[in-house]
Amino acid sequence: FPVTINGGVYYIQNGVLTNYALLQNGVPDNTNLSVQVDNLGNPWFASAAQGFFTDVGNLTWMVFNVANSPLPSNSLKSMIIDKDQNFFIGTHLHGLVIRTNDNDWRNYTKTNSLLPDNQILALSKDSSGNLWIGTYSEGLVRLKEGYLGLGEMNETKLQIYPIPATQNQDETSFTYSQTSNTRDYRDWE
Repeated sequence: FPVTINGGVYYIQNGVLTNYALLQNGVPDNTNLSVQVDNLGNPWFASAAQGFFTDVGNLTWMVFNVANSPLPSNSLKSMIIDKDQNFFIGTHLHGLVIRTNDNDWRNYTKTNSLLPDNQILALSKDSSGNLWIGTYSEGLVRLKEGYLGLGEMNETKLQIYPIPATQNQDETSFTYSQTSNTRDYRDWE
């Protein structure tokens, strides 16, 4: 399932590449910046202007957007689905949204959490279960494994690696220089 900008959605079935687009097939958005496959094999698309959606069969689209869900914006940049079927959604200007497998929605922003930037460009999970968050202007953030059941983000679960960051000799901290300010970020355990 390749992502496209104004190209719709592509499926490969039986070795044949098929394009589905907004006008011809009712795809909610032709620009899809991230695609993830859930445990049932269903593709989920994060779109630039229509939230996120999946094909529930016969080109019938189930859509989550600001009109029918707690999603704060229809403009999405990234998305991942973890092994437990929790959705992590990076928005254009509204921070990180987590939709848990029991349909609990959480929205983390600069205002209500330690998240340093509201523009989330990339998301990834590592083999230890940590969530890596690529931001537009504040660098890379690591949200440690186990954050879903512990309520709000706090310094014991969140690390920020600002741009530009250089690793210090102790290999447990990074130094960030911005104009005359230098900040030291420790690997909070």
